[in-house]
Amino acid sequence: MQKKVLILGGTQFVGRHLCEQLEHREDLNVTLFHRGKTNPGLFPGFRHVHGDREAEGLLPLAQENWDAIVDFSGYYPRSLRAFLNALRENHKLNQGELKYLFVSTISVYDLDNFGANETITSQSPILSWTEADETDTSMLTYGQRKAACEAAVQAFPEFNPVIFRPGLIYGPYDPTDRAYYWLWRQNQRKKLLVPETLDLRSQMTFALDFARILEHALFQPNLSDAVYLALTHPALSLAEIFEAMRASDVPAPQLCPVSGDWLEKQDIHYWMDLPLTLPFERLFESTPLERDFAGLFTPFAESMSLCRDYYAALGWPIPQTGLSPEREDAFLAALMS
Repeated sequence: MQKKVLILGGTQFVGRHLCEQLEHREDLNVTLFHRGKTNPGLFPGFRHVHGDREAEGLLPLAQENWDAIVDFSGYYPRSLRAFLNALRENHKLNQGELKYLFVSTISVYDLDNFGANETITSQSPILSWTEADETDTSMLTYGQRKAACEAAVQAFPEFNPVIFRPGLIYGPYDPTDRAYYWLWRQNQRKKLLVPETLDLRSQMTFALDFARILEHALFQPNLSDAVYLALTHPALSLAEIFEAMRASDVPAPQLCPVSGDWLEKQDIHYWMDLPLTLPFERLFESTPLERDFAGLFTPFAESMSLCRDYYAALGWPIPQTGLSPEREDAFLAALMS
């Protein structure tokens, strides 16, 4: 008998990878709920329900019986609570077993509150929030809203909730271009403006690995944790990341390191203008993830090779995030003058 899976979101990035894995499984009956705006023609073999979850468009699906739900699009706790409450009423009537997977983020942590040598775990304190935060639509409260959503999901233990907190996600279909900012530069540019903090380490999340983890978690009854930090590779320095990004037959570009003070004077910002970069190091505990999802991880260098192949097939488009090549050239010229 087929198991019924509801995926909230699922046509853009990690959800798209997950759906590509699930569409070959004959033991599943998959429904996608989304707005119908991003890649609406994908996965014709799945049932598609279009709607806006913030306008109660999701509530009718709470009247159906589900074996598992994967929630990629839960950003606002009030609409999430309304859906979960409706699910609970139906669940009481039918007594079905349900697994609820919620995709959160490491943005639920206030990274300024952790020291350089402190490893962040799933039990580390997360952000608090206000009622105003719950309905705010700006990115300033993104972490607070996700923390509130986590609390909403955890208030329904009968749904066997499992929360995943990924870091910066990279890989094919990435709509943000954050990792691709540097991948493109390592393979297409001869001179790069970089922060002097090349030795600071960070962790990221490979989209294909994350999708495999979610598929495994769907029907794995013996998961030992309710919250996983979904960082899929060991901590690497920015210099090590650059090395893995560059194809073996491409000459290494000249790196032009600059200080944080210089960046501030030029109004260049870590993370926003120079993706992946921060002026400090924050590391996350990934042992539980590695233990419970062993065998699902791609070596970092191999993941970068897959990314190079994907973007090469697209013709290496110019990244749409961070410094533009023209602005970077202007800063490099000023730096060399």
